[in-house]
Amino acid sequence: MDDGEYNFSSMSLTSKPSMEKLMSPKSPLPGFVDFHGKRKQMVKIQVLEREIGLLQEELTSLEGLQPASRCCKEVNSLLHILFGYVWIHLLRWTILIVFHGYVAPAVAFFIRKLQNVVVVHAVHHQTPNVLVAAA
Repeated sequence: MDDGEYNFSSMSLTSKPSMEKLMSPKSPLPGFVDFHGKRKQMVKIQVLEREIGLLQEELTSLEGLQPASRCCKEVNSLLHILFGYVWIHLLRWTILIVFHGYVAPAVAFFIRKLQNVVVVHAVHHQTPNVLVAAA
């Protein structure tokens, strides 16, 4: 029975489910190629190769970034992890970005429950950048 043969000796004519169970092999019959299984495996390999290519492209693009840009991307990804897409609706306060003596308006993130202002320090060519909240 375990070597792939069918057992018809203990079958009754009234029990159809057991007949179907006995007649269905657990693996493809010898001599037949399982094209469906191979196709599924090839598709999985192609998806993984595509993901590897995208990750390699992202890695090479990140290697060329300045430290301040990398820090900003890390803060942005952290906010996406914490708030998902809701963080866009949490933009409320105007802030000032001080960079090499220049001031530019921007938008600050804050958490309504904590009533705290997020202050981000970034480093660009050994010069600290500080996001300062202005009411």
